[in-house]
Amino acid sequence: MQMELFTHIHKHIVSTPLIMQIKKLPIKVFLLVILLSITLFGCSKRNTNQATEGIDDFFAFEDVNQTIKLSLFSYCPDGKLEINHTFCYLVTNDSQDKIVFPPTLNLRLYMFSEVNESWIEIQDSFNVSGNDIVLNPKGEEFWDVVNSVHPLVPPSKTPVKLRIIVVGQVDGGDERQVGAFLDVILQPEGGSSTGLTYSKHSWLH
Repeated sequence: MQMELFTHIHKHIVSTPLIMQIKKLPIKVFLLVILLSITLFGCSKRNTNQATEGIDDFFAFEDVNQTIKLSLFSYCPDGKLEINHTFCYLVTNDSQDKIVFPPTLNLRLYMFSEVNESWIEIQDSFNVSGNDIVLNPKGEEFWDVVNSVHPLVPPSKTPVKLRIIVVGQVDGGDERQVGAFLDVILQPEGGSSTGLTYSKHSWLH
């Protein structure tokens, strides 16, 4: 009975219009279709990986862009989203816990290399020192902080994708690590406007 059922299903599958049309294709056309399908799948997978590549390598924990968050901060003296310029970003505590950072915010910067299709670590031109930074629970005073950064990106005539990463620690209790990242596009020098606005926040430098 099972063999008869399998035979019936097999005959039904191979007799469907799609399968019948495929069977009629010349072998070269059939192989070309298969090759194109594999190529398109590979490109789609590669593009997906580019969007999130390296995140698991940067963070050995799951709390990313949850407890703390990063965003661009438009009020920044002479700030521009350009190569060889300073710009500002905002670190926000989006939880009811205190979050502690070292003076550097454990800042790491990466630029995406189109040639190597990978993230390459670069340096910030600022050297930061001082005391730990404590962000109070969300809604309280000093629950966010603004940091300025000047990535040392090599000269480029095309836009560069930059990834900003910071890592802190929940104060007390389990002292678990929390992190956040933000991707920004830096235009070639002279290719953007400042669009300054004013807002009151804590400043690092």
